[in-house]
Amino acid sequence: MLAALSQAKPSTGLRVLIYGGAGFVGSRLALHLHHQGCHVTVVDHDHSQVLVALKRAGIDEVLYVSRDDCDYEAQAKDKDVVILMAGNPSVRSCTTACGAISNSVYNLSRFLSAKRPESQIVIYASSSSVYGDTTGMVDE
Repeated sequence: MLAALSQAKPSTGLRVLIYGGAGFVGSRLALHLHHQGCHVTVVDHDHSQVLVALKRAGIDEVLYVSRDDCDYEAQAKDKDVVILMAGNPSVRSCTTACGAISNSVYNLSRFLSAKRPESQIVIYASSSSVYGDTTGMVDE
């Protein structure tokens, strides 16, 4: 993922939006990109202390938005790269699989149907929890 970003244009000044940026992987990616000189915006429906910590660490914009109030078009319009990492990746999602899948598909389809610049890079990333019980490397 980072190689694709660096090929897109120099990281300094790259405007990156991360949906799900308060999650374990998303928050670390936000900090890494920030330290590389990117202008990072994090949007998440989790209003945990992670969002506060990201703001304190210097992330340019940190937004708490409920799932239904997310204005994908407005948030993504001036970004070079949008990274979608939002989801419900937990052991509990196995017992509520329909809700977890429906949430991920619903948000992805809402984002993809919003107007975006043609030159915008969109990266969809998820954790290993979406693969289920595997016995080795997953060929994507």
